[in-house]
Amino acid sequence: GVYGRTASLRLGLRTLIAQLEESSSDMAITRMAITVMRLERALARHSAQRDELQQGLLAAQRQVDHFGRYSPQVIGRLAALYVATLSRLKPRVMVTGNPQMLQQDAIVERVRTCLLAAVRSAVLWRQVGGRQWQLLVHRKQCAMLARGLLTGSTLDNG
Repeated sequence: GVYGRTASLRLGLRTLIAQLEESSSDMAITRMAITVMRLERALARHSAQRDELQQGLLAAQRQVDHFGRYSPQVIGRLAALYVATLSRLKPRVMVTGNPQMLQQDAIVERVRTCLLAAVRSAVLWRQVGGRQWQLLVHRKQCAMLARGLLTGSTLDNG
């Protein structure tokens, strides 16, 4: 699959469950998720950026094959791809955090790479029929599905 084994999604699934189930969910994460979904819609309307993104992802895959998935070269390429494509669209994703950390180039590249992955996930969500309103209206069902994936990932020890 796109994400590899389900086990690699544990942290994300736990965060999603907490966001959907807890009344004290982190509003910054909620705002960012909504902004990412809106950015995915903007990307769908801009074929030039979409094509550039697709070509860039193919080139990045070649780098992954050569350097490895988490190499600085791959992260740098994906971050540059985010800047060249998605950062030019609106809405802009606003990242808050420790200013000293956010001034470090390596951290900025990781954040941009994660934002690119988030938008890619939003594209996949939409391709399987997912909509933004479903996360709001069907919170319990989405949390239950995420919990099922999380439970399944612990059963296969993978």
